Amino acid sequence: TYTDTGNTASWATIAYVGYHPGTGQWTSITTTNDDGTHLIAAGMDGVSLNSILNDTFTGTGNSETFVLSSNYGHEIITDFASHTTGAGHDTISFSTSEFANFAAVLSGATTSGNNTIITGLNGDQVTLLGITKTTLAGLSADFTFHA
Repeated sequence: TYTDTGNTASWATIAYVGYHPGTGQWTSITTTNDDGTHLIAAGMDGVSLNSILNDTFTGTGNSETFVLSSNYGHEIITDFASHTTGAGHDTISFSTSEFANFAAVLSGATTSGNNTIITGLNGDQVTLLGITKTTLAGLSADFTFHA
């Protein structure tokens, strides 16, 4: 646990660090904040990051997959806008219990400033920073759906 010197915040307990067996490079890190939210970050390209509950995701590289199973709460993906096209684009994988297909994602999407908030059937929400609903409409290849 880290507490800053100004006693204004006590915030992070490192819960998990994954390492790539071939390179020894860290693949992801998860911290749990005192308020129960999580920070999940990738350390290399091609990593799958799985939701816990009320997470903030940062992919940091290319070809990350953000896996959101049902009942994920309120998620924020900070850098999806940086990796939406080309061979290294990121992917969001939703549970079919939340969204049957990309049309359902668009139906649940609203723009808030420069961001899009996507609301699922049970009230779970994902905020994509730097992506408007207009931009989202052209990103169907960036979404997959799992059982």
